[in-house]
Amino acid sequence: MMDRYGTHQSFLRSMDQSGIVTTATVSSLFHSAISDELTVAVNFIDQSQQERMGFVKTMYYPAEIVNSIKPGDIVNIRYLEPSYEGYVILNDYYTDVRNYFGFAYDIILMMLVSWVLIIIRPEPLFWGFNLNLSVKPKEGIRQ
Repeated sequence: MMDRYGTHQSFLRSMDQSGIVTTATVSSLFHSAISDELTVAVNFIDQSQQERMGFVKTMYYPAEIVNSIKPGDIVNIRYLEPSYEGYVILNDYYTDVRNYFGFAYDIILMMLVSWVLIIIRPEPLFWGFNLNLSVKPKEGIRQ
């Protein structure tokens, strides 16, 4: 979870420090091959006047925003110079990206299940301990 958090915070820090805001045209919408999330492809002109393609991860945004995006729409984006595999964010909804906590849901769920199991059956926590407390001290040792 800390790795995902660190990656997200690093991305946000880079966007805050050197993110460039421009307009882009939505070229297509497609489902990512890695996950089932929708990805939005946009075309824009960068600072060196070169046409570039960027990808908007829709996991950061509410469903009504994602459903309103159509090919051909003009959107404001924030991008970085070539890094982060061409990922850009919708500048109008930057606060949604800053407040995103979805990277931790699966890890938190696993931790909660583990804690519930430990509360219900704590015995596995003590499997490595010697709980034989009936050992008597050796004779001849003063106590």
